[in-house]
Amino acid sequence: MTITVDMKTAIAMAKRHLQELTEGEEIQNVGLEEISYDDKTERWEVLLGYSRPWDTYKEVPSGAAPNAFGGIPTVTRTQRTFKYIELDKDGNLVSFKGKR
Repeated sequence: MTITVDMKTAIAMAKRHLQELTEGEEIQNVGLEEISYDDKTERWEVLLGYSRPWDTYKEVPSGAAPNAFGGIPTVTRTQRTFKYIELDKDGNLVSFKGKR
């Protein structure tokens, strides 16, 4: 078994594949959540988290009272999406799936 792609390179390649596969979705806040290498299958499994513009919403905190101007304060939240990106030992994309 010879791994031709090291961990740092696998992460960079997974991020590049994510950008290519979600082209036009304006993904942002991409971050590494997990990475592992399976010796049996000779594959990297990289879990990346990210957000998209339509995943942002406002909510009223529990117990919120009107402010001095009569408005109710809101908090902006951003939901994150998580995807597993599986690469072979050479960094080629094998699969792209939602978090289990």
